[in-house]
Amino acid sequence: MPRALLMPTEAELPSGPHRRFLEELHLYFREAGRPEIPRILSAAEAAIEDPESRVSLKISRETVRRILKGKTLSTWKRVETLFDVLCYMSGRDPEKDRWAETEDPVQSHRSYVRELWTVAADGVEISGHVPLPAQRNSSHAAQSSAQWHESPNGGYPEEPPF
Repeated sequence: MPRALLMPTEAELPSGPHRRFLEELHLYFREAGRPEIPRILSAAEAAIEDPESRVSLKISRETVRRILKGKTLSTWKRVETLFDVLCYMSGRDPEKDRWAETEDPVQSHRSYVRELWTVAADGVEISGHVPLPAQRNSSHAAQSSAQWHESPNGGYPEEPPF
C-alpha cells in the first residue's frame, strides 16, 4: 500500500515562502481527498481529454511526489498542471475568487497559487517593498571612469578598469 503524502514537518521544510506555497497547494490536495499519486495521474489523463479542463501537460509520478513533499518547486507549468488536476478532482473552479464571500474583487485561486509559487521561486518575501540591489560605490565608479579617460595612449589604458 502506498504511503500517504503528508505535508512536510517544519524540520523538513522550515517556515518561509516555499512552505506557504506548499501549505496552499496542500489545501487543494486535501480538498481532492488526499488522492494517491496513481489517482492523480489517472485524473490528469482524463482531464487532458476533457475539453472543459485546462490541463494540457502530462506530469510524472516523481514530479507530483516531489512537489507535494516540498522537495522541489518545479516549473510553473508543472505546478499549474498539478493544481488544475487537484481542482478538477475536487470540482473546484480555479478561476473563481479565492474569498468569494467578500464584495471586493480578489484573486482567483490560480492567481494566488501563482503568486505564492513566484515568491517561493524568487526567494523574496512580499512586503510591499522589494529592496533594490546594492548600489555600487559611486566614488569607485567615478574613479574607474576617470582612469579610463585619462590614459596617455589615446584615451585607452593598457588594462580595462575591471
